[in-house]
Amino acid sequence: MSKSTSHTGYYGTIPISTPSTSESGMEFISRAKERGRSIYATRKPWKELADLKSFDRAINFTRIKRNLNYFRVNYAMIMLGILFLSLLWHPVSMIVFLVVFVGWLFLYFFRDEPLVVYNWSFDDRVILVVLSVVTICALILTHVWLNVVVSLAIGVGLVVLHSTFRVTDDLYLDDEQDGGYGGGGGGLLSVVGSSERTGYSHCSEVLPFMQEQLFTSGGELALLMYSPLRPRCSLEKFYILALNKASNHPNSTAIALELSFWNRNNEKSIYYDNLNMTLYYHSKSLTSPIGNTSIPRFYQQHSHTKHHIEMIQTSGVPWKDAKMKVSNGSAAVFRVYLTMNIRYSNGIWKSRRHELSLGVNVTVNDQGMKSVNSSLRLLAV
Repeated sequence: MSKSTSHTGYYGTIPISTPSTSESGMEFISRAKERGRSIYATRKPWKELADLKSFDRAINFTRIKRNLNYFRVNYAMIMLGILFLSLLWHPVSMIVFLVVFVGWLFLYFFRDEPLVVYNWSFDDRVILVVLSVVTICALILTHVWLNVVVSLAIGVGLVVLHSTFRVTDDLYLDDEQDGGYGGGGGGLLSVVGSSERTGYSHCSEVLPFMQEQLFTSGGELALLMYSPLRPRCSLEKFYILALNKASNHPNSTAIALELSFWNRNNEKSIYYDNLNMTLYYHSKSLTSPIGNTSIPRFYQQHSHTKHHIEMIQTSGVPWKDAKMKVSNGSAAVFRVYLTMNIRYSNGIWKSRRHELSLGVNVTVNDQGMKSVNSSLRLLAV
C-alpha cells in the first residue's frame, strides 16, 4: 500500500486533463460487462456436456484435465448453481454472499489498474487478504459455512465424475478452433489473465491459493467449526404415588415423570429416533431395572423446547425398603436412564446419526416427589 499523487500537467497553453470519476466508473462497468459476455460466450452447449453417447465406463483420469479445460465455464456455472440452491433457505446469507461475490468481481478480478482510495494505492496482495478475511467472516457470522462447504464438495464430486467418464476424442477439433487446449483463444482463464491486464493478472495467484486452502484446510475447518450443540434433556417432574404418605393408593406401582428436550442450536434442527428409557432403583446391595418405555421419534426445530409426560408401570421395586427410607426422613433413590440416536439438519442435509446415553439420579421424599424443586439435567454416561 502506497500513497499516490496526481498532477495536472500543461504543455504550452493546452491542459492535459484526466477523465472524470463518472467516466471512469462507466468505462469500468462496460469493461466488466464485456468480459462477462465473453466468458459466457465460451460455454459449451449443454447437449454436448450431457451427451450420453460420449460416456465410457472405463475409468480414465487423463481425461480430467482435458474436460476441465474444455467445459470449464459449464462446470463453473454448475457449481455456482448448486451453491445458489443451498442458500435458498437462508435469504439473508444469500444477500451477504452476493455482496461478497460482487466485491471479488469488482475489486479483484475485473480491475485493470491499482485500487486507489484517498490517494492511497493498495497492492493486490492486501486486497486478496482483506477479501479473504471478509469471506471467512461472512461464512462464520451467517452460519452457512457448512452449506457452502457441502455444496462445493458436491459440485467438485460431480465435476470430477463427469470429467473422468466423458470421452475426449470428439473435443480436439473444437478445442483447436478455440485456440489450443489451454484456451488461449478465449474463455474464463483467458479473460481473467488476458494481456490487457499487465501486472494485474490474478488467475495464476488465485487458483493455486484456493486449491491449497480447499484441500489442506477444508477438513480441519470442518472439524474446528462444525460443532453442533447436543440437546439438553432435563427431568422436570418425578412422582411416585405409592411413596406419598398422604395417598390412599399405597399399592400403586406406577411412576409418572416429565422430560424436557431443549435444542440449543440456533440454526440446526434435530431428528430424534425412538428413545429408550429405563428406570432403576438404588439400594445398598442392589441396582436393578424396574421399568422401561419407548418414546416415539419426533422432530425438533432449532431453539425449541419439547416436553414429554410418561406413565411407567414398574415391577420388582422393593417397596418395603423404599417406604422405610422415606418414612424415617431420608430419601429413596431412583435412576432415569435414556438412550437415543439423533441427526442434525440445516434444512437441506442431515448429519449422520449420533448416539447419546444420558442418566440422572432422583431422590424421592415422603410426598412421592423428587426432593429438589428445580429440574434435574440428564448427564452423558
